[in-house]
Amino acid sequence: MTQLTAEEIKAGTVSHLDQTDLTNDPEVLDTYPQRFTELRPFVCVAADGEICTWAPLSSTARPERVKILDAWRLGGLDMWRDRVCYLNDGANIYVGPITSFISASRHELTDHTNRASMAPEGVAAVNAEIEKQKRRRVNGRES
Repeated sequence: MTQLTAEEIKAGTVSHLDQTDLTNDPEVLDTYPQRFTELRPFVCVAADGEICTWAPLSSTARPERVKILDAWRLGGLDMWRDRVCYLNDGANIYVGPITSFISASRHELTDHTNRASMAPEGVAAVNAEIEKQKRRRVNGRES
């Protein structure tokens, strides 16, 4: 319905972002580029007012993926709250200016009244996995 606003971008915000836009944006660092990109849910794991870090999520189960527990999923659409969800890969984070992520949220299906979010415990679990996988990053950002 409406793109994210700068005020909404904070740790725990979940939005459907255009991963292709992020991958092709020269201002955004993609630490473990994916072969195929798409519109997919992302969780913001850090934001400082100008720069933010997001991690892609997936509905595909793999033994190595961190499961996003139901209790961590707040607000948003039924598919966010009810569908099984995992961190796609702790090595793959997107870091860049907030404006790039606002632009990539142009296909978001919610508005400010019902944005999806992740509870602090979920963000902590995602950040712990991101920290564990930092050695696998190919585009050089430690966190």
